[in-house]
Amino acid sequence: MISRTGFLPIAVLFACAAFGQTAADTPTEQVLPLRFIDTPDSIQQLTDLLMVMPVIRDVSYDRARKAMVIRGTDEQAALARWLVQQLDKPAGGQAAQPGTASYEYHPPAGRDAPNTAVRVFYLTHAGMPADLHEIRLVLRSVADISRVLPFTADKAVVVRGAPERVAMAEWLVQELDQPARPGRKTARFEYHSPEGGPDALMSAVRVLYLARIGAPPDLQELQQVLRIGADIPRVSEITAQKALVIRAQPEQVALGEWFAEQLDRLAEPGRKTASYEYHSPEGGRDALASAARIFYLTHIGTSAGRQELQQVLRTGADIDRVLLVTAPKALAIRAAPERAALAEWLVEQLDQPLEPGRKMASYEYHPPDSGLSALDTATRVYYPAHVTVPEAQALAAKIRAIAGIPRTFYGSALGAMVLRGTPEEVSLAEKLIEDAEKAGAQ
Repeated sequence: MISRTGFLPIAVLFACAAFGQTAADTPTEQVLPLRFIDTPDSIQQLTDLLMVMPVIRDVSYDRARKAMVIRGTDEQAALARWLVQQLDKPAGGQAAQPGTASYEYHPPAGRDAPNTAVRVFYLTHAGMPADLHEIRLVLRSVADISRVLPFTADKAVVVRGAPERVAMAEWLVQELDQPARPGRKTARFEYHSPEGGPDALMSAVRVLYLARIGAPPDLQELQQVLRIGADIPRVSEITAQKALVIRAQPEQVALGEWFAEQLDRLAEPGRKTASYEYHSPEGGRDALASAARIFYLTHIGTSAGRQELQQVLRTGADIDRVLLVTAPKALAIRAAPERAALAEWLVEQLDQPLEPGRKMASYEYHPPDSGLSALDTATRVYYPAHVTVPEAQALAAKIRAIAGIPRTFYGSALGAMVLRGTPEEVSLAEKLIEDAEKAGAQ
């Protein structure tokens, strides 16, 4: 007679065969003893790692046995056991570890199958929780790896992904886990995606080390310039290094590097406009926005004045990409060349000392597109002489209503009114301005 204890494994084997499984594919309970991991935070982080990396749903901590209890396949259990071996170290034990521990995991067929590379990165310099958090964000957003988790006790970051992406992550960690030092040059990595499509086009990876911009608000402004001005979707910051990490198409990254180089400076009165001719890889309407400019402001010193100038360029020159950068007192734009030329003229007219009696300035604009907007060729900058601020605001409303010019903007900090419309509309606006000045002079 077959004993009950001898019958069960045979029954399991028959059941597995019936469903196309092997015994190794059948989830079993396994106990992983812990020697040093005992704090609630570390146990929770280890639980998260065992659930996310091998994708084990049933993970618990047995306090009595001081062990992790999992239910998974042999492959899952092997990875879980390896992770415990790498992370269950005495306090400070990670210092004896190599910079990176590697494991090749073989998940079952399916969407998850390409994610075979597992790494534990032991950090030497970027070990604070805030540093771990920023590096985790870099690996998620720039290397496009979804499985990235910290293990704070060992100053470690654990990742699992496709080998090519993990190779990028390994380069990034090696580059960023360094002591902060001035004068570091831009670091470059060329990524070769196995997937094709949009992921393969974003082959250029850069770490931009900044010399003068380092405060969090300044870093955030520069990030916006790179995202909006250079169309770089993957931008992350590393505060301790005063660095930005970017990944995009080579043409976009080249423009982003130029923006960073030009803006990583303090205010320098009298600096000339910086220009860059951009050749978009996207084609279509984006290719028309080939002119990138940085305007360094000399006389507009207030935040209110710079914001008003930003609004003037958006309204008067039809430029969507207008970005303020506080540290160098600059405006960064990207637009069609004709719009950039109009913006340059407007900045030249408005970034002047406030002087009474300045004459109205005129510009004949030739829009790059057709439609109703193409008729608005006449641009004027009017400097009120005998008109008070409330009167100028009322006059701007009157020009919009009577002359029919929606592109009419008055900035009290700028001390000027900018309007753009058809020659006939602007001629009527000039008459309204003349009448207002005569009334104010009496």
